[in-house]
Amino acid sequence: MSFPQIIFQAAPDPHRRLPEVAITVAQSSASAQDSARRDADDLKRQGMAILAAPRVITIGKRQFIRTDAEAQQADPPAWTAMIETTVGQRYLVTLEIRARSKEELDDLAATAQSLSISKP
Repeated sequence: MSFPQIIFQAAPDPHRRLPEVAITVAQSSASAQDSARRDADDLKRQGMAILAAPRVITIGKRQFIRTDAEAQQADPPAWTAMIETTVGQRYLVTLEIRARSKEELDDLAATAQSLSISKP
């Protein structure tokens, strides 16, 4: 797998780290499902609690895999949603959302419904 390239990153204030939204793209032979399982394991190793295991969601006509986690030990606590899909069977696209609360996370994740991804 090549290193992911950040193609979009946004936060309301450069001095605050939350909320944050980032989109990355990487070449990958793994499916989005396999990548999501691996990412969930990585989040657990980082001490995060998995709130919702990897599960299929639909955005537009495309299937994505969403995993939710919480960093309870962080100061302040942080919630993360990883939303992943495969494009053209070669590219893994990941939307990572980090928020200050579960409600804020869900509000930001709802904006993903307007996401449109097309093959290169």
